[in-house]
Amino acid sequence: MSVAMQVFYRNRDKVINAGRNGSPKAAWDELLVSCPEISQEMPFNTFKTYLHGFIVLMQLVQADMMKNQEVKNMEETEQTIPKTYQGWTVQRSKKDGFIRLYKSITGKVKCLYIGRSWDEAKAITKIGGVIS
Repeated sequence: MSVAMQVFYRNRDKVINAGRNGSPKAAWDELLVSCPEISQEMPFNTFKTYLHGFIVLMQLVQADMMKNQEVKNMEETEQTIPKTYQGWTVQRSKKDGFIRLYKSITGKVKCLYIGRSWDEAKAITKIGGVIS
């Protein structure tokens, strides 16, 4: 990792707040006061080049952390989902978090969409529609 990015990361809260307030020059002037380490480690042109990319990168990291938390919450609630239900295999997709039922009927795999949370009444209705 370059020295500039290391300095940005160590002072990420200050850099992000300063970068959102306006132009790179305004952010640079603000950080000269609150974080003189940045001016000692890099010139203004380097700062200007890295600023926008760093802010976007931190937003992506934050979004990824939120998504991981959602998946973790879904995995915690997964204990309430049965493995099988009336002969159908119950699975929660890791990709989108939806619950589906699978069963092989006359040599073809049937798939029933249930939703993001387990709903036994919905499962019974959907299974009844396939069987009849």
